[in-house]
Amino acid sequence: ANAVVYAIRANDTFSAMPAIDGRFLFCGLPEGEYTLWFDAEDSTGFEDYTQPATVTFGVTTDVGIITLLP
Repeated sequence: ANAVVYAIRANDTFSAMPAIDGRFLFCGLPEGEYTLWFDAEDSTGFEDYTQPATVTFGVTTDVGIITLLP
């Protein structure tokens, strides 16, 4: 699905555009707790999705496979 991924923490919001294979990466996020919001384009018919994520300095966080549902 066409989507934008946001990492939200307090008043800070960062965005990433997934590649054609769906992989996305945020570089340089400050350490802490975030809400990931997978914002599906309205025309796709898919529902948005959110999940928590913890960012630790020097560690790549793998959030697994996220499947957006119609």
